Amino acid sequence: MKIFCLIVLIFFSTLICNLKGQQTKKKIQPKFNRLFGNISRECLKEYGVTPERVLTVYTLNVNDREAKCYVACMLLRFNVTTRNGGYNDKALEQLMAKPNSNNEIPSNMKTAITICEKQVDKDQCEKAVKFTKCIYAHRNEFAVKNRVNSSASTDRRRPLAQRKQFVRHSTT
Repeated sequence: MKIFCLIVLIFFSTLICNLKGQQTKKKIQPKFNRLFGNISRECLKEYGVTPERVLTVYTLNVNDREAKCYVACMLLRFNVTTRNGGYNDKALEQLMAKPNSNNEIPSNMKTAITICEKQVDKDQCEKAVKFTKCIYAHRNEFAVKNRVNSSASTDRRRPLAQRKQFVRHSTT
């Protein structure tokens, strides 16, 4: 889930906050978020889109070429993709590695990345969106498992039919 946040959620949540004037003070804003915001603004300007238009590509499956090209621009500027359409595995692994982990990522993440890198499309904008949607589809491989799970949080993740049902008895 954390990796997906990097690729999609961070893209869009940071975008919306930064571009709508809700930016936190620069002293406490991490360097990466500032860099991300700057690159994001450049790509938005280059393709003439808004963060809301980009979100509709993911949430409503809207076919908005400029919004898709914004995604390709972001991947290119972060060196995840190359100009010829290939993927830069080293840059991708650096982005996805946990801090202080010697840039190593778990093998299940590498497998998911390998699967997603196989997204083929001659159009780089379409390919970028397919790649990020694939990463989202494999987000469970990127999730960091909590060692201690409370029964309440575990219960919230169960389908409604499997949750413990508490019956209230009337006293009348």
